[in-house]
Amino acid sequence: MNIKAGIITIGDELLIGQVVDTNAAWISMKFNEAGVKVINRRTVGDDTKEIISAIEQLRLQCNLVILTGGLGPTSDDKTRDVLCSYFDDDLKLDEEVLNDITSFFVGRGRSVTDRNKDQAYVPVKSKAIRNPNGTAPGIWFNENEFNLFALPGVPHEMKAMLQNFVIPQLRSMHDLKPVIHKSIMTIGLGESFLADMIGGIESKLPSEIGLAYLPGPGMVRLRLSCYEPGLDTEMVMQGISDELVITIGKRHVYSQEDEPIENALSKLLLLNSQTVSVAESCTGGNIAHLFTSVPGSSDWFMGGVVAYTESVKNQLLGIEKDLIDTHGVVSEEVALAMALGARERMNTSWSISTTGVAGPSGGTLEKPVGTVWVAIAGDHGVSAKRFTLLNNRERNIELASMFAINELRLMIEST
Repeated sequence: MNIKAGIITIGDELLIGQVVDTNAAWISMKFNEAGVKVINRRTVGDDTKEIISAIEQLRLQCNLVILTGGLGPTSDDKTRDVLCSYFDDDLKLDEEVLNDITSFFVGRGRSVTDRNKDQAYVPVKSKAIRNPNGTAPGIWFNENEFNLFALPGVPHEMKAMLQNFVIPQLRSMHDLKPVIHKSIMTIGLGESFLADMIGGIESKLPSEIGLAYLPGPGMVRLRLSCYEPGLDTEMVMQGISDELVITIGKRHVYSQEDEPIENALSKLLLLNSQTVSVAESCTGGNIAHLFTSVPGSSDWFMGGVVAYTESVKNQLLGIEKDLIDTHGVVSEEVALAMALGARERMNTSWSISTTGVAGPSGGTLEKPVGTVWVAIAGDHGVSAKRFTLLNNRERNIELASMFAINELRLMIEST
């Protein structure tokens, strides 16, 4: 039997935008990887009638429903009682869950309150899903080939239960066929331009393989997917991926794995035993932030300077005042000097510098908002490139950071 899944995320905080619902997206991704098809997602508030209505509606379409949220110890946590009402059930004390809750608090030097002990009561007709990372157990109902799993809304608790209990349980009950995906990460090309470029390849894809365009700021992820894999599927998909890379060109393809560009750069630097430093003006430390978000980045990222003012550029990077006065802060000459100054002071294989007009004000006819200079310094010397971006400060910082990292990637690959 094929599994058709629905997801219900519960909480007033999700509806009013106070908390971003990342749970539904993560569950969908993990189910897709496992071969479970998600056909509907709903978000409802902490309201008994709305939760029951959502379950009833999804049950008409799905044989599996996942709920997250509303299992905590406070008055607005209603999921457990709602499920008792829906399945005409009562609560019972689960001694194993009570022991888990007691151990959770004792291990942290705290006493267990009556409110927390109450969480050890679970519906009689259900099976409790133990929670090693919190106090709220999950709940599993299995009724006439319909399965409902209720999990906590706390992301790290939910994720552990889904990966360690829900998906293994589904695999034991059904012959799940994992979906095979292959990603090609492109940068600096618009979605429509990219589609025109690779249209010939897309038109010849085997019927069992699909191609999706997943755009983001400054990049598009191409995703090849096969929902009915055979013995040679991975080899066929790799061949298609290689053909796409050749057609698009390596300047605009930074990886054949689903990863951000900073991770791809990390692999290159480690492979070549090289290091990098940054001197940032218009990007305000965002490149350094991206670098330090990569685990193990201390092996290749030595540090950076946010040289936002002329005085800091002069004092920390050695940029002469006359150079700034002659060419302006946003110029090729200043970008080159910043990159050289950072590399010399931090003694790195490479350095990146950025200077530009992020906006929304400060632009001129000669240097409008979105003008950014990126320079790369290395053993080859130093070179700079001008980018003309958007009229949006936040997006300009994001794009300038990505394009700067890509310039270094290209430089490393060409040496």
